[in-house]
Amino acid sequence: KEDAPRLALVKTGAADIANMSGPYVEEIRAAGLTVDGAKAVDVVYMSTYQTYDQGHCTSKLNVRKAMNLAVDADAILEGPWAPGTAVRAISPFSTFYDEGHNPALQPYGYDPEEARRLLAAEGCSDFEFVGYGYAWNAGPEMADMVESIINYLRAIGINARYQPIDWTAMVNEVVTMSLGSED
Repeated sequence: KEDAPRLALVKTGAADIANMSGPYVEEIRAAGLTVDGAKAVDVVYMSTYQTYDQGHCTSKLNVRKAMNLAVDADAILEGPWAPGTAVRAISPFSTFYDEGHNPALQPYGYDPEEARRLLAAEGCSDFEFVGYGYAWNAGPEMADMVESIINYLRAIGINARYQPIDWTAMVNEVVTMSLGSED
C-alpha cells in the first residue's frame, strides 16, 4: 500500500512496473529507473457556472481574465503530477489533440497585481465565489486543482470558498443554470 515497498519490488526485479506518488520521483530516478506519467495534461482550470448571470461578477470578461491572471498555473501543474512527466496543454477548448486546435491561443501568465487592478475596475474586488471541486475518473486530481485555484483567488481578495462535491450531486443545477446570484 506504500511507495517504498513498491519501489523495492521494481528495484529487485520482482515487479516490472509500479504506481508511485510524486514525492518518490527522485528516489526512483536515483535507482536508475524510469518515471512515466501523463504525456499531456489538462489545463489548470475550474468551471465558473455563474457566467450567464448578469448579477454575478463572473459574467464580466475582465473579471474572468483577472481570475486567470491570479493563478500561477505552472506552479499548480507541478503538484498532482511527478516532475518532468507532464506537458501542459493549452486549454480545455483548444488542445493539440482536438480538432480545430489553435496554437495561437496561449494561456494567460501569472500577474496578481494586474488581476487586482482589473477586479477593482469592475467593482468586484471582494465578490463572493464558490469553486466546486469534484474528481472525474480520468481526472482524479481535479478536486485538488480547484482547491489550489481557490487559494490563489483568495490571495487577490476574492471572497472565494472551496466546495468539494460529487459531480452527480450538482449536474442538475448546472444543466438548469440554477447557480446564479439569486440561488
